[in-house]
Amino acid sequence: MFGLLALAWASLGTGGEANAAPATFVQEAAGETRVRQILVEGNERYSDSQLVGATGLASGDVLSQEELDRALEVLFETFRVRAEFFVREVGDGSEVDLLLRVAELALDLEPRFVGNRNVSTEEVWSWAGLAPGSQVYLYQAASIRERLLGAYRREGYTFVEVNVVERPGGIDEATGAELAPDVIFEIKEGPRVRVREVKLHGNTFEPDRGFLFLKKGISKLADVELRGPWYFNLFAKKYVAEELDGDVVALRQVYRDYGFLDAVVKVERLEFSEKRDWVTIHIAIDEGPRYTVGSVSVEAIEVVTDPAAPERQLERPQELIFPEEELLGRLEVKVGDFFLSLNRQADERALRTFYAENGYIDHPSLPASDRWRFFDPILTFDQERPVVHVNYRITQGRQQFIREVRIRGNAHTQDRVIRRLITVEPGDVADPREIERARQRIQGTSFFSDPRNLLDHREPTYRYVATEDPNWKDLEFIVEEGQDLTFNISGGVSSNLGAFGVISMTKRNFDILDPPSSFGSLIPEVAARRAFNGAGQELRIQASPGTERSFFDIYFREPDVFYRHVDRISLSLNANRRLRIFRSHDEERERLGFSLGRQIGADSSFFAGYYFGEIDVDDLDAGGEPGFTTPFSVPSILKAQEGKNDLAYFDLGYSRNTLDSRISPRNGSSMRLSAELYDDTWGSDFDFVKTEFAFDWYDEFDDTRPGWSDRYHLGLRGGAADAFGNSDNVPYTERYFLGGQRTLRGFDFRGVGPYELGLPIGGE
Repeated sequence: MFGLLALAWASLGTGGEANAAPATFVQEAAGETRVRQILVEGNERYSDSQLVGATGLASGDVLSQEELDRALEVLFETFRVRAEFFVREVGDGSEVDLLLRVAELALDLEPRFVGNRNVSTEEVWSWAGLAPGSQVYLYQAASIRERLLGAYRREGYTFVEVNVVERPGGIDEATGAELAPDVIFEIKEGPRVRVREVKLHGNTFEPDRGFLFLKKGISKLADVELRGPWYFNLFAKKYVAEELDGDVVALRQVYRDYGFLDAVVKVERLEFSEKRDWVTIHIAIDEGPRYTVGSVSVEAIEVVTDPAAPERQLERPQELIFPEEELLGRLEVKVGDFFLSLNRQADERALRTFYAENGYIDHPSLPASDRWRFFDPILTFDQERPVVHVNYRITQGRQQFIREVRIRGNAHTQDRVIRRLITVEPGDVADPREIERARQRIQGTSFFSDPRNLLDHREPTYRYVATEDPNWKDLEFIVEEGQDLTFNISGGVSSNLGAFGVISMTKRNFDILDPPSSFGSLIPEVAARRAFNGAGQELRIQASPGTERSFFDIYFREPDVFYRHVDRISLSLNANRRLRIFRSHDEERERLGFSLGRQIGADSSFFAGYYFGEIDVDDLDAGGEPGFTTPFSVPSILKAQEGKNDLAYFDLGYSRNTLDSRISPRNGSSMRLSAELYDDTWGSDFDFVKTEFAFDWYDEFDDTRPGWSDRYHLGLRGGAADAFGNSDNVPYTERYFLGGQRTLRGFDFRGVGPYELGLPIGGE
């Protein structure tokens, strides 16, 4: 039987005799019952065709309870009408007529908000969750009122009242006129309450002291939101009950963290001013005793399924793999010390790290029986004194070894490009720290990152894949090809560079041995990663015309020339030409060279290279001996370098890079130390040496690694140059200058350092 409404259909409005058969006449066993026609009654705002069309039902459809239920839901979501279906059997019962009886909900076309004085009507509409001019059904009024109350209270209006005045509509008995439904939200805002003071009663541990940024004490430790204003009521906090509740919980948690396990923190009273626009909050604290550690133990357990009740888990003791004394020696919680939450957390990290170093690991891809896990410790309290006995409980899982290292998802990138970044080898004990470092190296290439699609693009990750032996797992790194081709056209005006334009193309996962099938298909095949892609090389081409600086630069790097995989040798080629127009002179520089690098370990390398070119200094403002008509207007060190000179040097250095991303690093560090030796032996007109150091460090200070969090960056730069041999000074163009956006913000370009004749001469 269809579970349709068992109500008689009295009339279809067609003048026909009523058929009093109930809805349950329709027999499922009799075969398919089809709809002959659908009639509608009770509708005023919406036409029959609108309502029937929304149901999705039509003449000839097979009648089913599921379709009728779905149609009723669609009608309410679409037109906000409550509806019922009634059926009447036709003929032999193989067809039925459907009556859709609707009741349209009362609708106010122009809801009103009155009484809001401090908050604009536009803001009130937003708080109500409505757009200005929206229609409101009367049944929505209660939820809108609650949203308004919540929003006002979050802004400090503690005493706000919102009343709803509803008129359902109908006919005016006196005049006979039709009355439309009406909803009015009457708002009584009351004063906006601010916090005068928060008084803590009963706190002797870490009492609040200090002022402004030098404040210390329990409130600082709890990082409370509500506090009194600064001098002259500056930066007064608005009173929000939810924030006060959060502060109470935070204070209570701080006491727990510092060993006051019985501490009670609660709001004692709220003391409002006469005008109720200021409040003094009184919080009562009963600290109780501070607990010390009576004993510490580590227990291994095994979690198994209860045979009698498969939905229930049982714990049974297990023998520790490592001696308990060795484990206890790694813990921060010691007998006789105060029981601190920070020490308990440190103990979890210490146990987790120690077991992980030995192959007992915890990872979501592992089955529960193989995982190492840390459970909340069991705390046993002494009945006569404030002493707690701490029992750490762990499941040790199984020791894991790596059988194979697999890579998945690199549709265009060669396996060797990724494998040379992975230092985990088949047969190794699974070490999560080394595996994570390998994952970070893969991510740091930026081959598998997409800065334009941070939400949907998946960064490199890994998982363990089960094998026939539960102690052996395949390690699978999962990557998703990222955005490795960047083409940019830009321009601007800078206090350092004047007006300029930049055209650049960078291909980070380049393959010079993978040309396109034809010249005409170059662009589409490169864009689709079917050409010049997948070997891990880098190609960068830049051109920048400008009013004060112009340059052209081409750079190519192959990180593994001889396919060594380990201890690989890299090759870098670079050619550039630069023109820089200064106030005192022009510099035109050309350079061509190469560099070879030798990888030492996974993150470090030594490099050596040779570069040669020339520097042309001309268009000096003036020069020569000073005189009445020809004042000496440029520094002598600059005048001495006028004309063309050759520059050639050997470059030696060391670099180390553990950054998690080349484009937008958030964790890790990079360091580079180099020495450039200019000597006439290999074609330089000047003899000098430059030694430079660069260091960058990034950290989020967050082990949970959310999608976005604060990051901190420390950068250091240093350099020194010294002339020798046939040169008395480091040439002017190769000296160091400070000032400007890229070297020292807030100062003019090259505006820091020694001057001669009003022009900067830099330093060594």
